[in-house]
Amino acid sequence: MHKHQSNQQIAQNQIHDIKPGGNKATLTLSNGKQISLTDAKNGKLAVQANMIIRKTGDGKVEYAAEQNATSNQSAEPQYNTMATPRGGRFEGTLSDGTHFIMDAASSVKYQVKFTGNERLVEITGQVYFDVKPDAAHPFRVKAKGQITQDLGTKFNINAYDDEPNIRVTLEEGSIKVYNGQQSALLIPGQQAVTNAGSNLIRVHNANIDEAIAWKNGQTSFNNEDIQEIMRKVSRWYDVDIQYEGKIPTRGFDGSISRNANLSDLLKVLEFDNIHFKVDGKTITVKP
Repeated sequence: MHKHQSNQQIAQNQIHDIKPGGNKATLTLSNGKQISLTDAKNGKLAVQANMIIRKTGDGKVEYAAEQNATSNQSAEPQYNTMATPRGGRFEGTLSDGTHFIMDAASSVKYQVKFTGNERLVEITGQVYFDVKPDAAHPFRVKAKGQITQDLGTKFNINAYDDEPNIRVTLEEGSIKVYNGQQSALLIPGQQAVTNAGSNLIRVHNANIDEAIAWKNGQTSFNNEDIQEIMRKVSRWYDVDIQYEGKIPTRGFDGSISRNANLSDLLKVLEFDNIHFKVDGKTITVKP
């Protein structure tokens, strides 16, 4: 990579350096009460539908059956929603043992204790799932009107509102993706891409490491243009992006730890005719 950055620009970026995101989320209970998972102490957070909601020692949230629970729980299903802000990520385990990891600016809505013939959750943003096998109760994820169904597998869904496509990437197992008009079966190593403005599902071989790099603590880009990359930057570093002048159209390849400060990432992206100005929480991209 060729980097052209003046000493003045480097000094300016360091002065205004911005730390990366971290474990931040809010849990909304079925009664509307909100709990800041960022600030909550480890241990029991609440009890709903005879399930104990607790924050573990490693900063995750899990659901476990209440010992000696009474049978007076409401017949109505109870739902919780976990959401991360920009600059946040969080991990949780549902009542069935399914594990999930949320990227920044994402949410997962789920039944506190799954009932009925299916396990349905709804997401926004980007979420990675490691589903607990249960053939009698298929696990389904709804994202922007599209359903991803599996019986026990590991997959990633990227369904941000500011992205042009929904991307479902399968790491292990098998899944079915459908949207009411089209469906597709995926095997490990494949990705289903659905344009947000249509129902066309395209399946192709995927770079799994790149698709789940965020989960493994890396910001990765493979032949992505600067707008695609800066959308990731905006979400993880909780910054606003604006553009000035004519920005060259070209693909970028690279990877950097998600623990890196913003200035370190911008140095990686500093190319001929692409520069950055950091002013508080706003980044201006310019020639």
